[in-house]
Amino acid sequence: MKKNISLVIFDLGNVVFKIDTMRTFNYWSKLTDKDPLFLKEIFFNDGTYVSYELGEISEERFRKHFSKKINFNISRADFVDGFNSMIAGLTPGIETVLEQVKGKRFLSTLSNTNKTHEIFLFHNYPKILTYFDRLFFSHRIKSRKPDIEAFKTVLEYFRVEPDNCLFFDDQKENIDAANKLGINSFLVNSPSVEELKKILDEYGII
Repeated sequence: MKKNISLVIFDLGNVVFKIDTMRTFNYWSKLTDKDPLFLKEIFFNDGTYVSYELGEISEERFRKHFSKKINFNISRADFVDGFNSMIAGLTPGIETVLEQVKGKRFLSTLSNTNKTHEIFLFHNYPKILTYFDRLFFSHRIKSRKPDIEAFKTVLEYFRVEPDNCLFFDDQKENIDAANKLGINSFLVNSPSVEELKKILDEYGII
């Protein structure tokens, strides 16, 4: 499969980094003595989480709102440590893949990422982030997938047509949105990079 691909866009969660959300809620469950599934429902099913990912509210406001909803005042340290614990390390083999693509094509992220996680990633995984020519985090660009504007922000920055891009993500709704724009998009749901490598090889990139 030969196309003139000039830009490869990676989601971060469950593509570059392993994500285990229950680590966060188990952490807070031990702290609050509340059921982790209850905490998860309150955390994600409230529109405030989306507002935080869009950079519309501060971490402090989000933490206080969540604390009020669960009737337990979580300290900033426990909030940050618990929230960051869902980032469970790098996907095995991903650094090798990024090394192989770097310099051959533009590399970018497009991630629904909040400020708390951004700080954690820069502190703990600075080398991995340097492989990318540009990092697009939802809280910075004020748009999140599957919003079409999020994808357009990346395309416009690199001045690349949709058909000249590859996009990898672990959420079908994001893949569907990118496909509507004409981006060559692939759902990645494997715990390894073999699927990624196969697609990149088919496009003649590695």
